[in-house]
Amino acid sequence: MPPAEIYSGAALNTLLEEMKRDPGRLSPGASAPVEPEWLPHLHATSAQGMGNAGLLKDKEITWPLLLAGRADLLPERTHIEDLLNQSKEAVLHGQRPVNQVIELRHSVDRLQAELKDEVRTGGDDSAWSPGQYVAANRSLNELKDALTLLESKDAAFYFNPLQGKNVAALVAYMNKNGLIFAPAVSGDERFYSAMYGAMRNEMKSVGLVPPAQRNP
Repeated sequence: MPPAEIYSGAALNTLLEEMKRDPGRLSPGASAPVEPEWLPHLHATSAQGMGNAGLLKDKEITWPLLLAGRADLLPERTHIEDLLNQSKEAVLHGQRPVNQVIELRHSVDRLQAELKDEVRTGGDDSAWSPGQYVAANRSLNELKDALTLLESKDAAFYFNPLQGKNVAALVAYMNKNGLIFAPAVSGDERFYSAMYGAMRNEMKSVGLVPPAQRNP
């Protein structure tokens, strides 16, 4: 399985759907374990894919090098961090941070415009690598996903970690709450790989064949 399929949540959601079709075959007593340390790093969203709380679970944003290394962007980064903290506080108190989210979208747009300028003006003599640009752009897209979630009425629910000591319990919890896996945010990839491995083991143990292994 290509890592990108796992990190996007697509591979996990494929296995999740297969297990949800026949939940009676999953036995909590013999189910593959889910390590407690994984749960805060596995992110869920609604079946309609309404954003991703992954970036909101940490107290601070870990900015990629291309954004963190520019002193001229410090005011914008600080502004975004302050607005995110205000937004999370509002959500936890049952409020919708409409004004903050609007301003945050403007701030993220400004940072993305700065990145595009870097591409246009840097050329072959740029001090950053293409990989750094990809990481910075990914970080800003993760911010946009977080803002989409903050706009939802039940945003606070998604701040909580998923629940389940084993795969069967986790699948039952996600099924009950109408959840699917959201993409991994930067730094959480290894937990998605571990969860994918546990779900594959679960499929094998109950005699379910992963879709990718079926004969056409």
